Order: sequence, then structure tokens, then C-alpha cells
Amino acid sequence: MKSMWLLSWQLTKGASGARGDDTKSLKGSVLDWITPKGQNLVPPLAHNMKIDRGFHHKRTGALLCPAGLDWSNPETKTKLQSGEIIMTEDQWPLFLYADYHYDPEDPWNGLFQSALLVCAYKHVFTSARDSEDPLQVRLHIILTHFP
Repeated sequence: MKSMWLLSWQLTKGASGARGDDTKSLKGSVLDWITPKGQNLVPPLAHNMKIDRGFHHKRTGALLCPAGLDWSNPETKTKLQSGEIIMTEDQWPLFLYADYHYDPEDPWNGLFQSALLVCAYKHVFTSARDSEDPLQVRLHIILTHFP
């Protein structure tokens, strides 16, 4: 019984460690996902720095803008950048909605259905190795985290 508990604990620890590794690489991957195919972000964003992201960049700002607010409105943009407008717990960022579209008549429509959110979930919980044989992935995790 004790050996089963130990094995379970080691597998859980390995899976958590693998997810931790995947969240560290998420920052660079998100940049790839939000960049339109065949184009570059203008201005460009560095894969290893976060200082120029958030509401300080037009693409990331548009995705983080609370649903119901208009990011293309210069006043809204300025107030979000300065912190004059602060998101509350009942405001969802636009990136959570399918096709980044918010319907004020039906705020639940498309919520948590964005392609970006699905990519992030897969990256963290199934990782880039998700196309490999699941048995090989488990073996890789065990061998990596329990030498």
C-alpha cells in the first residue's frame, strides 16, 4: 500500500513539474499565437520580456480589454493604460471569447471558447508533446523527473 502511495505521489509531482515547465514557456508561445499568420506584431514584442505587453501594446491591449469596452476608443485605451479604468472581477477580457467577440445582449455567448484559450490549455495540460504516444509522454515525465 505504501509503495502505491509513493508511486501516486511521484506521478503527481512529475505531472505538476511538467506543467510548471510548460507555463514557463507559455510567454513565448502566446506571442506566436496572437501574431497573425504571415505577419509581424507592430511594434514587435520580445519573447523574453513582459514590460512592453499588457495595455501598453495595441495587440495585447485589445485582447486584454474588458469585454464591453471599446479598445479602439483612444480615451478608453489611455484610461486602461494609466490605471484610471481598473478591471473588476465581473469583467472578462476579450481574449476569453470565441473570435474575440463579445455580445452585450448575451454575455455568456462564446465565453471561454477562444482559440487562444484552447491553445494555452493544451500547452499547459497536454504540452507540445501531445501529438506523441501518451505512454511515451508518461515515460518521458517519469524519466525526466525521477532519475
